Amino acid sequence: MSQYAKPSFCVVDISGYSFTGKSAFFDLLCEFDGFFHHSKEFEFDLLRVRGGILDLKFALVDSWSPIRSSEAIMAFYHLITTIGGNKSTYSRLFRSGAHYDHYFPGFTEISLKFIDSLVCAKWNCEWPYPLYGKSKWHICFTKAMQKIGCMRENQFFLSRMTAEEFYVRTRLYFNELFRGLEKKSYSKILLSNAFEPFAPLQSVALFDHAKSIIVDRDPRDIYLSALMAGRIAGSKVGQAVTGGGVQTFIDRFRIYRSKMDDQNPNIYRTNFESLVLNYDEELLRIRHFLGTENLTHSQKGAYFSPNESDKKYWPMENA
Repeated sequence: MSQYAKPSFCVVDISGYSFTGKSAFFDLLCEFDGFFHHSKEFEFDLLRVRGGILDLKFALVDSWSPIRSSEAIMAFYHLITTIGGNKSTYSRLFRSGAHYDHYFPGFTEISLKFIDSLVCAKWNCEWPYPLYGKSKWHICFTKAMQKIGCMRENQFFLSRMTAEEFYVRTRLYFNELFRGLEKKSYSKILLSNAFEPFAPLQSVALFDHAKSIIVDRDPRDIYLSALMAGRIAGSKVGQAVTGGGVQTFIDRFRIYRSKMDDQNPNIYRTNFESLVLNYDEELLRIRHFLGTENLTHSQKGAYFSPNESDKKYWPMENA
């Protein structure tokens, strides 16, 4: 592949394991000059969800077959048409509500061009695999339409490439997607939950410059926070963490943290307690990791307050 001009910005992702205090670190970095960010509630899901970039790489590079590669291309196409769109009435009715075209202008168009760059050829043919995973009513309707000659053939995508080719095309895609932010002189693009904490290296490799900060927390603190979330706000989101009881929570905690790929200078694992109880020391470590020693902390205290976050920390003797 030919060389290309690498961007000047660095992608910084903050991820966690749910109720581990990730938002505190996100808030902290929002206080620095040179960081672009959306709200911490907006999670950049394009890599990790089913049909996303990581699934594309697996199907086109790591474990290629004509079936998997073609279906992965189609799945990614459906994903971008689902999460794309702005905040228009049409998008609100017929898309997921993620509004990626609102957050990243030109998202759908840029993503379609990315798909074209991955596909060697495409044609219509008898190809039954798109029906797999569909509902029984969809399958019944499709068969009925085929019987009366009203159903067109499915589209097949031919695509296979080396890891280097995939990385170059994907990096160009993200560079184009974030180009508007680079023009505004941001040196860091702050994302939320773009990289999975279990294996962040595979996501870091998809960008020219990327750093991953992964936030964990004392398991007793996690469990109490998840329980309190439902009691205070009436939300059931904490049940995804607490599971069916204490033993399920313990099993989840252990499984989520097994086989972690940590040996990389672009990955920094830390704890919520470090920021709350040792703010100055943790801040120095983060700045050194990101290379932001020279960036001005102009809005210190505007987003993150150690004293307020300390109220969300239960000492061990109280757990």
